[in-house]
Amino acid sequence: MKNIAFLFCSNYFDKNQPDEDYQEEYNCVKKMGKEILLFSLDGFLEKNIVDIRITNEPTTLIYRGWMLTYDEYTALYQALLSKGFTLINSPEQYRQCHYLPFWYDLLKNNTPNSLWTKNIPKDEEILQLLKKFGTKPLIVKDYVKSRKHEWSEACFIPNPAELSAALQVVSTFIARQAANLVGGVVLREYVSLNLLGNHEKSDMPIAKEVRIFCFRHKPFAYIQYWSGAEAFNINDYQELINQCALLDNNFYTIDLAQTIDNQWIIMEVGDGQVSGLQEYDPALFYEKLVELLS
Repeated sequence: MKNIAFLFCSNYFDKNQPDEDYQEEYNCVKKMGKEILLFSLDGFLEKNIVDIRITNEPTTLIYRGWMLTYDEYTALYQALLSKGFTLINSPEQYRQCHYLPFWYDLLKNNTPNSLWTKNIPKDEEILQLLKKFGTKPLIVKDYVKSRKHEWSEACFIPNPAELSAALQVVSTFIARQAANLVGGVVLREYVSLNLLGNHEKSDMPIAKEVRIFCFRHKPFAYIQYWSGAEAFNINDYQELINQCALLDNNFYTIDLAQTIDNQWIIMEVGDGQVSGLQEYDPALFYEKLVELLS
């Protein structure tokens, strides 16, 4: 593909340098000789202005940066379009992979059973959803994120039939998400996974999970989620990768987990522009991605 450039957020204190959390990725792209553009995310969110130059040729941008809401991404997409740039994913494509309700129906046969609200729910709406799961354990999250590192207080519901305790977990999740809550509340059936242990800080259970980056439906980076190492036994989940080709998205991620009976399921889908590398070697990541762009 011609005229592909990478878009990173600039450092808050120096607009000519990248955000420090993306410095290593920025360095890898720069070393490869690919064009890089920087913009102030804080400035954009405050003033809706993108402070980058106008290009003489139409250029497609791959954004690598912090998560944006659908509305924020749409505003960024339009602001860039006015300057001659097109993000690799349209706002609708971004939303489809970033917000669970927009990908769930396509992949529901291969992911835990889920129900959600359209907005921040009142207690009665939460109770009605809880009752639909019987006694099956649940995970609570919003359209994008959970609070998995607050496992017992704001994430895991051992028995939704114990309504008072279950409601407390959901309410705690909503309160702690506060203004960061995206969309509504999602309840997902908890599936027993092949566990590797517990997180050293939060004590949440850690399972055998894989993150796969795909560009134009071609998988190119297979990552062991909790170690950042290369993932093996790719053939074990090739069918799930093929299923995700139903997604209308040019650059996305698939998070898979292995169940206790050694079956692989889809845990999450994400837009590739805002998905973390999980300590995977960024040099190797960009080498593989750029190869697909050529």
